[in-house]
Amino acid sequence: MAYKVLALKYRPKTFNEVVGQKAAVTTLTNALREARIAHGYVFSGVRGVGKTTLARIFAKALNCVRGPTADPCGECDSCREIAEGHSLDVFEIDGASNSGVDKMRELLETVRYSPARDRYKVFIIDEFHQISRAAFNALLKTLEEPPPRVTFIMATTEIGKVLPTILSRCQQFDLRRITSSEIASQLRRIASAEAITISDRTLDLLARSAGGSMRDAITALDQIIAACGSSVGDEEARAVLGVIPEEEVDAFFTALADRDTPGLLRLIARVSGEGYDLVAFGAELYHAARRLLLARSIPDAAEVLDLSSQEAERARGLARRFGEDELLRVFNVIEEIQNTLRYSSQPRFLLEATAVRLARLGELVPMEEILARLDAIAAAPPSRGVPAKGVPAAATADTVRGPRPAPPPTPSVVKKKLQPAGSGGAETPGEPARGEALAGSEHVATPSGPPRTDAPEGACDPPVADASLPPEAGLFERLLERLESENPALAASLGTAEKPVESAGALVLPYPQRSAAFRRRVEEPANLELIAKLASEVAGRPVSVRTTTAAGGAVASQQARRGEAGGPVSKALADRALSDPVVKTVIDVFRARLLEVQEK
Repeated sequence: MAYKVLALKYRPKTFNEVVGQKAAVTTLTNALREARIAHGYVFSGVRGVGKTTLARIFAKALNCVRGPTADPCGECDSCREIAEGHSLDVFEIDGASNSGVDKMRELLETVRYSPARDRYKVFIIDEFHQISRAAFNALLKTLEEPPPRVTFIMATTEIGKVLPTILSRCQQFDLRRITSSEIASQLRRIASAEAITISDRTLDLLARSAGGSMRDAITALDQIIAACGSSVGDEEARAVLGVIPEEEVDAFFTALADRDTPGLLRLIARVSGEGYDLVAFGAELYHAARRLLLARSIPDAAEVLDLSSQEAERARGLARRFGEDELLRVFNVIEEIQNTLRYSSQPRFLLEATAVRLARLGELVPMEEILARLDAIAAAPPSRGVPAKGVPAAATADTVRGPRPAPPPTPSVVKKKLQPAGSGGAETPGEPARGEALAGSEHVATPSGPPRTDAPEGACDPPVADASLPPEAGLFERLLERLESENPALAASLGTAEKPVESAGALVLPYPQRSAAFRRRVEEPANLELIAKLASEVAGRPVSVRTTTAAGGAVASQQARRGEAGGPVSKALADRALSDPVVKTVIDVFRARLLEVQEK
């Protein structure tokens, strides 16, 4: 007697034997018990999940001598002929080879006739999506108003290619992928029935590699039995299937956690030298990266990952060596190369380059950290020679400037002596002119005496529109540092003020128009009270706080007048700045524009 492959030998013959399709089975059996038989059904799903099998069982249930019944006998002439594929009233048609409209018209000619012997005339059309559009249209009328005792059952792996007008006339069943545990249980029953000795580890491997297809898993089991006989070893099974050993995949991620670039490259060389498919190796790395990411993110990921408890624990142990963000970056990098790897003429080269890239991921500074540093720079204007908080020492005040959206041009530093309020014209160096600095006046004072020489070394840079140093020059910086520990969000809003000054016991915060939202946050009563309280504590005396509008118009007009006479000098400074490697890098990375150059 000719050998019958396991996929056919153990093909389900009744609804009770169907694995993993409970929803579809329940609906069909209830329809049979209640005699609610539709004239059109569409079964969709990946290969090997039971589409054609369910269609045959349903046809037997309709035409069994005891039917219509949810439990066909399997012994009557009708059941046996349908199972063997030569029933007079059940037609199995391959949509790929009968896709034309002429074939469909020939088929529809037979629909008009009553069943030859059985209760129903059943048309099972496999790969239904491959039928031409004209053939679809020819079928529409018959599907909408079919003759009595005619049922169409269409099976497809690509439901999206079937016309919506066809689907709207049929009941649709989306057959899901069968889980690995369900496949492994069925394989275990088959191995027991065939007296085959095989480990659970190999059965789990077969189930996972089947991708939800029961037929694929049973076919792979048949192949292993043919190669290994009645006793199947784990290593023999892997060799027959060409599956990458799990130890190699785990070794890859272990070397990655250790930042062992040479180890990663040696592992790829070993896998390639042993003749494994490197595209399959890349796919295994992709699945493993997902397992580690979920194992790191979910306390109990065994059910989600469809793994045994031992495999889930191994994944959790390896995942603990990575952070979630790092695993997410690893997953994204491996995902990027999947399609390229599949069509690459040199997959080993691509895997090696990817391994080096993955090993260097830990050296990259996360974008969140970069943004936090930039926010810190904007929130706390640094002093000369004193790094801003959260910024490396090399990034001092005269080389790093906080990011501000489209700042207005800023004039050069003009040294001058200004009158304090109520002095009647007596000039006192060191206090800024509040009316000019805050009200937006375009007046620029000229120096009337020799420049100051008594300023302490390392003092703060003077404000752009004021050469003298305000009293308590470090008050604002100390206030920002204190506020960051109390309310970081409010500190960020406070830090957008331009050149704050202290005058007559009041800390005045000038805000440009573009920072109106930050100003409104600072002006909230509770926030303003907190800032004044902390400022008083920092200064050691009562300090009031108020906001005002920054002098944007004066700055622009001053620079416009100065640009008329200073064009060549400004161009020379700009050329020098653009030749600086740090400036070049910032412009390239952030696509920045050079708006202003200040000479030290």
